[in-house]
Amino acid sequence: MLRHEVHNYNIAIRKDGFVRIDDIVERLRDLGSNLDRDGILAAVKFSSKQRFHLLGEAGSRGPSHIRAISGHTVHGVDDTLLLGPPMNMGVAPRVLYHGTSLAVIDSMIRCGLMPGGLRGKRRHVHFAQVAEKHQPGGAYGVRSPLMPS
Repeated sequence: MLRHEVHNYNIAIRKDGFVRIDDIVERLRDLGSNLDRDGILAAVKFSSKQRFHLLGEAGSRGPSHIRAISGHTVHGVDDTLLLGPPMNMGVAPRVLYHGTSLAVIDSMIRCGLMPGGLRGKRRHVHFAQVAEKHQPGGAYGVRSPLMPS
């Protein structure tokens, strides 16, 4: 919902990708879900992938907003506010990792790295400085290490 379809649910999204948690709960309730605020916060806390960021505002009862950390295809989200400025290739690390599955290696070699692969439904190609799964700031989505021989 937060990364691709928030507008389909008529939920306002800020330019930095944050939406009000209460807006999500209200819309899900309208759709017949019983997921509440505590359920959303627990899902974020206990998720092994850590794909969401919470934001608390002064005077609020804990986090008031949530956003997906990466993978947005939602129009209106400012990539610089979400991800920071693009890296200057002159100062990029010597080695970077791209998490993918072996099933798409042939098309990557044939067509190159493209946001969203051949489907093209993403806006960025993501890299990480570490190969381990789910390290802070690390290689989200690494399926298995693939090292060139």
